[in-house]
Amino acid sequence: MARPLTNDELIAAIEREEKAAYGFFSGELAEQRQVALDYYFGEQLVGDDDIPDGRSKVISTDVSDTVEWILPSLLKIFLSGDEVVRFDPKSPEDIPQAEQETAYINHIATAKNESFSTFHSWFKDALIQKVGYVKTWYEEKKEVIEETYEGMSDEEFAMLMQDDDVTPVEHTEETELEEVMGPQGPMQIPVTSHDIKVRRESKTCQIKFEAVPPEEIFVSTEHREVSLQNAPFVEHKTRKTVSYLRQIGYDVPDDINDGSEDNTEDKHRDRYDEWKADNQGADPSMRQVWVRDVYIRIDRDGDGIAELRRVVVVGKTVLEDKITEEIPFAALCPVPMPHRHVGLSYADLIMDLQDIKSMFLRLAVDNGYLAANGRWAVSDRVNLDDMLVSRPGGIVRVDGDPNGAMLPMVSPQNTANQIQMIEYLDAVKENRTGVTKYNQGLDSNSLNKTATGINQIMSAAQQRVELIARLFAEGGVKQLFLLIHGLVRRHENKEQIVQIRNQWVPIDPRSWVKRTDLSISVGLGTGNKNEKLGHLVNAFQMSANLVPLGIVNPVNMYNLMKEVYINAGFKDPEKFLSDPSQMPPMPPQPNPLIQVEQIKQQGKAQELQINAQLEQQKAQAQLQQEQLRSQNDVEIERQKIAAQIQLEQYKAQLKAETDISIAQINAQIEAEKNNAAHAADLRKALLESEIQLRGLVEQAKTAQGNDQMSSVMSGMQALIESMNRPKQIVRGPDGKAAGVI
Repeated sequence: MARPLTNDELIAAIEREEKAAYGFFSGELAEQRQVALDYYFGEQLVGDDDIPDGRSKVISTDVSDTVEWILPSLLKIFLSGDEVVRFDPKSPEDIPQAEQETAYINHIATAKNESFSTFHSWFKDALIQKVGYVKTWYEEKKEVIEETYEGMSDEEFAMLMQDDDVTPVEHTEETELEEVMGPQGPMQIPVTSHDIKVRRESKTCQIKFEAVPPEEIFVSTEHREVSLQNAPFVEHKTRKTVSYLRQIGYDVPDDINDGSEDNTEDKHRDRYDEWKADNQGADPSMRQVWVRDVYIRIDRDGDGIAELRRVVVVGKTVLEDKITEEIPFAALCPVPMPHRHVGLSYADLIMDLQDIKSMFLRLAVDNGYLAANGRWAVSDRVNLDDMLVSRPGGIVRVDGDPNGAMLPMVSPQNTANQIQMIEYLDAVKENRTGVTKYNQGLDSNSLNKTATGINQIMSAAQQRVELIARLFAEGGVKQLFLLIHGLVRRHENKEQIVQIRNQWVPIDPRSWVKRTDLSISVGLGTGNKNEKLGHLVNAFQMSANLVPLGIVNPVNMYNLMKEVYINAGFKDPEKFLSDPSQMPPMPPQPNPLIQVEQIKQQGKAQELQINAQLEQQKAQAQLQQEQLRSQNDVEIERQKIAAQIQLEQYKAQLKAETDISIAQINAQIEAEKNNAAHAADLRKALLESEIQLRGLVEQAKTAQGNDQMSSVMSGMQALIESMNRPKQIVRGPDGKAAGVI
């Protein structure tokens, strides 16, 4: 069993790997990448310094033209929406969790980081320098600021000192008497004011990623794939200030020695003398040192098994050494080579064409110069100083006849041949790269060609760009988001409330699990977004016709319409659409044939119901009519009974009053016994009254109406009143009784 390694042995192993790695400063790869940068910037070709004055030194910019055309297409493919990747669920129960992780990881990548600038630099590095790299990390950074407060009251001062991140640096206080109105009148009280300078320390924690210059990355030559996750050795060598190292938690002295050589490839990026050996600043904390962030598989603890370790080294000083879970770099290559980490760049495909095209451009320009300013054969009779000055209207002094002293030397016009050769080189470049004049919108004759032909040319050219996008998606982009997911899972250990898609959502990464299922959700199969939008609209119309058949459900329609909005340029389609899966379930839609039969049955049922209602209303009307008749009969009978009772009452009253009247008459008759005639008359009158009364009674019995009953009652009442009046015998002239009144 091996023994544990010392720090010196660990550093020696790192340096051996570094010198044998891809990208070492003096290696062939570094030299090729330097040349590619020169071609991109249009630097002079080798041997241009030997070209005499007056000859063209023009440089064709095919490398930069091709790279700058491809970049917008790639960035549009990946960053046109708000969702770059999507995590696939492992089971039906995992769907909500996968959707939440997808939204949060995309939120970190696109909202919490400068994703556009990072992707731009990342893709550009790959297109120019073979391989592009992005580094991810969880940064805990301490920042210190100083704040000054003046004239603070005791309460304000006490509140400031309660902050945990505040440390007083300078503090002065002053007490003055202030006059206030008290219960007994004006009075003076002491008032203290504070002037204080404090130091506030804050700690920021953030998941970050950024594009790393390829010349700063060293990869083991034994590694045989673009992805770096299985690499035995990866090193990121970059310059950082001493202050930054202290901010992220390392204890670094001011005079620490990095002991490293300068990166010559980095100087080729220098366009304006940015790099200077003495550009270190006056402040020791701002001195830059070379920091090596190394990921190496090595048996450090001597157990016989190599583990993946992260080692942070400055010079010969090890700042950190620990076992790590993964290598935090994502790499991508536009033209990968099988079984190799380093492939080809687009600059590699066309640098030779740029050389040849530059040569023919120079020939064409020189030919034009010679045509405008040709050569002359002159004799010694011509003033050479005048002849060497070529200007419009210039004078050349000649001794004697000029026709015999000067003879123009005609240069052949070969510009057309050079232009033809340049067009041929452009065609070769288009075949190699897929960048054509048609999909750049530069061909003035495109309108004269058929639409089908142009579409075929553009489709074939677009396939090359789509291939690059697919390689980037399945390689570096996918790995980048898996790395971000791992950082969130390991470092964010509390629930957070995050605004995602215009909603505040609780996120708790502590419940997340390691994921390897990841899909790229960008539209890689289409180069023309408008064309895809048209296809989506047609698909939506066809799907709408399939909804009644049950083949398409509301969730399918929602997803389709969401893609329509995204391809139309709206990053947040949830503003216009509601997810049916989040809404209460709707009742199932019936079969159309069954639905027609149900409608017929409902019509028949409604007809029967209406007929039943009519019959019921008719029966109710008849019942009401019968009830009305019964009520009339009852009312008539009641009135008859009431009249009969009233008649009986009148009869009884009349009988009683008659009896009284008869008794009174009998008393008078008795008083006048001696007058028989008077008594006879009185009996006669009484008999007539009785007969009259009986007639009224008979009339009352046969009375049929209220009016007749009233007249009978009135007659009876009058008769009764006449009978109740005091009786008086009326005598005639002879003194005999003539009547009773």
